[in-house]
Amino acid sequence: METMKHYPFIYFLYERNQVLVYKIQTLDYITLANVVEKGEWEGYELLPSEPFTTFRHEQSDPKEGWSFWVAAEHLSHLVDTINDYIQLQRKSMMTTTAQVVHIVCSESAAGSLRVALAPPKYVIGFPEDLSIGPLWKLDEERGQACRQKWLMENSNDEVDNFVGHNKLKEAIREIRDIPSHLPIYIWCGDNIEE
Repeated sequence: METMKHYPFIYFLYERNQVLVYKIQTLDYITLANVVEKGEWEGYELLPSEPFTTFRHEQSDPKEGWSFWVAAEHLSHLVDTINDYIQLQRKSMMTTTAQVVHIVCSESAAGSLRVALAPPKYVIGFPEDLSIGPLWKLDEERGQACRQKWLMENSNDEVDNFVGHNKLKEAIREIRDIPSHLPIYIWCGDNIEE
């Protein structure tokens, strides 16, 4: 699927003449649930002679009553593309006031640290149970794909696998966004998940 960026919008060429426009609301990374339940989507139709590369949604009216269907793996790709763009914007716009970064192995523990630690703080929680499945090269696309494939073959919930995969990628993006001068504390316990 072809894409084009026009901040705060990202355009997806869905069909030969159909453009999906997603509006980025914040510089927080998004999940599948954000896109499906609360996504700021509009659909537009390209004129027969209009190339996608020159399209600007402000010069057109959105299609009324128009909907689209995307398979889970393609929706996951849309989320990745949007998050990649958000990451670029974060790097160019965002500064952190945190003095240290805390990394913990569950979203629940991350929530507890966010409440317990005094500001300014920056806490990253890994969303998946890393005690199951492969961890090989988890910081790379091929390692994430290997893990995703294993989870698809060995667990029962396809939708949850995509949600978990996207959340894992979000946590990895957040780790990559950490400024090099900040110290990092990695929290762990003596349970199998950590």
